[in-house]
Amino acid sequence: MKQSMNGLVVSLSLLVAACGSSVTGTDGGDSTANTDATAMSESGVTDTGVGVLPERGGTVTISAINAMIAGMSIANTNVSGGFSSSIGGMVNARCTTRSVGGCQLISCARGGGDGGVGGDAGAAPEGVSAGTLTIAGGGAPLTIMQGMGGNYSFNEMRERFMAGANLTVSASGAAMGVPMFSGMITMPAAVTVTAPVLNPLAQLPIPRSAPLMVTWTGGMTGSVRTILIAGSFSGTGSTNMGDTLTCEFAAMSGSGAISAEALSALPAGDGVLAISAANTRDVMAGDYRITLIASNANSLPGGRVTLM
Repeated sequence: MKQSMNGLVVSLSLLVAACGSSVTGTDGGDSTANTDATAMSESGVTDTGVGVLPERGGTVTISAINAMIAGMSIANTNVSGGFSSSIGGMVNARCTTRSVGGCQLISCARGGGDGGVGGDAGAAPEGVSAGTLTIAGGGAPLTIMQGMGGNYSFNEMRERFMAGANLTVSASGAAMGVPMFSGMITMPAAVTVTAPVLNPLAQLPIPRSAPLMVTWTGGMTGSVRTILIAGSFSGTGSTNMGDTLTCEFAAMSGSGAISAEALSALPAGDGVLAISAANTRDVMAGDYRITLIASNANSLPGGRVTLM
């Protein structure tokens, strides 16, 4: 039972980290988005009408989970990173990003085929190298090398980075890729989500015609980050993942609403919703804008939904 639950936690963690890694955060400090998520328009996201950002880009997401689930203690640490030399920092030329209803929507053209984001309508190029990626602070330094598809990935079933840990994220740089960079970010304290109640094994209906209220307790700094992904989820991995809607709210507010305007921009059907405390910081490496994200959850990082 615990082994299968561990597998579910890993799958959800990898899914959320991968799909949340195109989010751009505030420049020069941990994010403190406001209660109605309109701070996304002030967070460094530049909407040019076609969703192209002015810099090349990349993201490093550090996710921590320490939860009691069905009477079992589950801990997990996940690090996901990727960098693109395409102007706008998108790893796939078929994807665009725009602000809608105070949130950020990433839309990808779909095709039939491999069941991934956007199907097979033109393969995404491999991510460029940033050399060796290192996470220091809160324990022994963690070193990650670039892997398959040009991405950086690490996962283990323990909580390596505790709340309050000041983490230094650095890369050695690559001659034909991302220049050397370094930035600091703090792992936030987890919040307890009180609504909506997420379940990885059952579908939560979400009407797209009305705002979705999100409430939580705890959290005094940083933001609470919601990631709503349109697509199906098998419980062991993702299939046919599509548009991704990301909203941020000030953690100290205790609540926020995902607007009907934002929800209605997503197609009807299956999806995954994840909610966690998050700090976000941007650093520059040459003409690359690198977004650092540290997120912390004390429950399963996501649950299945039906967008109606």
